[in-house]
Amino acid sequence: MTMQGLVRNLFLRMQERPEFNVALMSDDMTAKGWLPIDLARHAGVSHVSVGRFLRGERRTARMAKKLAEALGQELGRYFMRGARMAS
Repeated sequence: MTMQGLVRNLFLRMQERPEFNVALMSDDMTAKGWLPIDLARHAGVSHVSVGRFLRGERRTARMAKKLAEALGQELGRYFMRGARMAS
């Protein structure tokens, strides 16, 4: 494969990378009448960690899974395929 082909494939894969939908998670928290501190309690994590996650300062798969489970949702619910990544 040519260098141009490799770059094109990489670019396409980057565009397909799922983006985490924080707004949907916030909507789910609101539907339960929860604040971030409530989500933290149910997930068994610190409220500081939840705040960092929701602000995008520190997002890990492990934290995403814990928060989704605390909300009673599948982790995949919060990922948007094909969304453009923030620059």
